[in-house]
Amino acid sequence: MLKPRIKTVFFSRFRNASFTVGRNETLIIGAYISRAAKRPIELSIDLAGDGGRVLMCYAYNGCDTDVHTLSISVTHRAPRTAAHIFGRGVLSGNASSTVLSTARIEKNAQQADTYFSHHALLLSDAARATATPSLEIETDDVVAGHAASTAPIDQDNLAYVRTRGMSESAATALLVNGFLSHDVDRLPPILTSRFYRSFRLCKSLENT
Repeated sequence: MLKPRIKTVFFSRFRNASFTVGRNETLIIGAYISRAAKRPIELSIDLAGDGGRVLMCYAYNGCDTDVHTLSISVTHRAPRTAAHIFGRGVLSGNASSTVLSTARIEKNAQQADTYFSHHALLLSDAARATATPSLEIETDDVVAGHAASTAPIDQDNLAYVRTRGMSESAATALLVNGFLSHDVDRLPPILTSRFYRSFRLCKSLENT
């Protein structure tokens, strides 16, 4: 019996990358991005072996005129593969983000399980975020779903935190921290610690 293998990867900057996941292999990707790339980034994951799995948790911070453009594609080629991808972004100033996610489940990939979520928090009226998930399913007996949301900071939550004696900027920073790190506990400790070591907020929030 093939012994399961686990590979972990961490990004402090998004870069073009492609991964192939074989039989009974698990790929775990963590990322915290504080600086936008100068060009669109493409990340592709090929689940080529029976029982191959990928878990990805990423977060990014957009300040001033940052533009984050990320395309994530996952292809399920074999049975019993799984892909769970969780993304979060916080945008302030005139920053913007565009995240495209495509999951393709091929004919031989019965019992595949694929899920993508992306949630963005907007801290200014000029900030913009777009997430476009898509599914291409060529077989039956699969589990597939996605979720996406874009919203300003919750004023009720902000007011509640401020009742603890915090300034508005300090309360905002606290809520931003919690929002961006929401999915981090899904990662193994080695990637969780790297996430927090890489954590940076916009300068307007750092000195609170």
